[in-house]
Amino acid sequence: MWREWGAVGTFGLAAALIGSCSPGGTEADQSQRELDGYAGLLLGSSFEEAMLVASPSDFNPYGLKECLEDMPIRGCFLSPENELTTFRRIEGIPYGLQLEFNRLGALTDITLKFTRRRTYDDDLNPVPATIKKSECSDILERTIDWVTAEYGSLGVNRPKDPKTQAAKTPKGNAYWLQSSTDGSGFVATGEAPMENGRSVGLFAHFLLLDGEPDCALSVSFEESDKVERRIPDPQGAE
Repeated sequence: MWREWGAVGTFGLAAALIGSCSPGGTEADQSQRELDGYAGLLLGSSFEEAMLVASPSDFNPYGLKECLEDMPIRGCFLSPENELTTFRRIEGIPYGLQLEFNRLGALTDITLKFTRRRTYDDDLNPVPATIKKSECSDILERTIDWVTAEYGSLGVNRPKDPKTQAAKTPKGNAYWLQSSTDGSGFVATGEAPMENGRSVGLFAHFLLLDGEPDCALSVSFEESDKVERRIPDPQGAE
């Protein structure tokens, strides 16, 4: 799930992947929970089976073309048609959908995405986002609350980066947070381990890029790391 967030390098979060420290010995208990997929989408299912659940019109046409042409070579991924495309609305938050398939045709990653950043009008003029840090934080905390209620704590495994601090939502649900040195932004992470190596992961950031707000959040329902993933395009065209 982390490869979509290159901008977070601003905070030196290259080591933000979840480490092996698990406070309170809760990982063993929580990892017994089962994870089949999300909202009728099943991990391990085929492209055709996934398209019976998610509408092809919800995805970027280029990604659909890539799946038809390149799946047997390197796998593929489908991203939302645009940042306002909604697959599920939970606690008032509209989430788009991203799917990833490996070259064997199996669905390996199901990701809900919320993004508010600069867009462009029909004449390609930039339209800055207006979201504030406090608003992005509120959306993050509401997301953590419903994910925790359904899948367990996101604060089980401590990230490797020593600058990351334990945090909790107003409802007391745990996650991990790193703030920028000037306090203008943040990066949040979390992982709920599941049975057979599967997991539910969270990654979010709020940044000021050239003075403009950039709020992005993802919740991923992931196969075990032992399952083959799509091969990145050798030309870097993601």
